[in-house]
Amino acid sequence: MNFGEFVKHEPLMLNEVQSILNQIKTDQTNENQVTNPNKEEILNKTLRYVKRFSRFQDKETISGIKVEFQELDPIELTILANLFPEDVDEAKVLIPSLAEKYSDEEITDFIERLHKYDN
Repeated sequence: MNFGEFVKHEPLMLNEVQSILNQIKTDQTNENQVTNPNKEEILNKTLRYVKRFSRFQDKETISGIKVEFQELDPIELTILANLFPEDVDEAKVLIPSLAEKYSDEEITDFIERLHKYDN
């Protein structure tokens, strides 16, 4: 799988995105910034989305996942953690590059290990 220009940037898990957006919102509130209502609405909708779909709620969990899964490409790991597939077939459909690099048993192992971190 070709990730193109995304390779230049560190991929973020949904909880990390949530932390960044919460900080932006806090900064705007503390500085009494007058924001564009459309931007504020987009920020709030995005925050609701990441809160709803984020599986991991603390930085320690995310750090642990990143350390434990160093054998995976960071982008593949982030996609795996954010989409949280239930089984190997779902993982291979969502992340085709896993099927190119790893056996079904290895992918199953990744999924089982990841599910141990579920909050």
